[in-house]
Amino acid sequence: MSGFLTDNVLIANPAISDLPQFAASAEKLIYVVHHGDDGAVGVCLNEYFGKPLADLSEQYEILASVSPLSLASVTVHSGGPLATELPWILSRAVDIYPHQINNNSLSLNFSQEAFADPSIHVDALVGLGSFSWRPGQLEKEVSGFMWHCFPAQKPLLNRLHFEHKFQSAVDTLLTAKYSSESYRVSSGELCH
Repeated sequence: MSGFLTDNVLIANPAISDLPQFAASAEKLIYVVHHGDDGAVGVCLNEYFGKPLADLSEQYEILASVSPLSLASVTVHSGGPLATELPWILSRAVDIYPHQINNNSLSLNFSQEAFADPSIHVDALVGLGSFSWRPGQLEKEVSGFMWHCFPAQKPLLNRLHFEHKFQSAVDTLLTAKYSSESYRVSSGELCH
């Protein structure tokens, strides 16, 4: 069952940076791919690896089949503090690969088949690492005002004014979700 935070954007409340156990979440924009009775999974969209995709492909062979020119962003996302050695591709929703997490809009794919399929690379995002929450944990954090939550819907996100450090991540998410050329991001900068 899909929870109310599925397909939402979370931005950490700046006050959590004072709490050592949450320091890794400070100043992060996280897209929640799945939220349900079994917990939640999301990926950070405003933190990046310092190395380009080609360099990371030497270390993670699964990334070698991805063309950076087809992606929504040519940067590789540092998706979170968990599973940091596990590459993923966030694409429009498909339900054909063995290792993926879906919602109605997007799929977080981990399988070799997804990386080998150029049809899902168009306007997709690539990264390593993720965030996850135990059952009930994210709800508790949200009710404790640790996160600001926004439905990942184009009309709403277009009306909000985000700080620069979050805006390019929002634009990249909108590209992946809606494939609108007006949101095309290259090297972290918006192209119009």
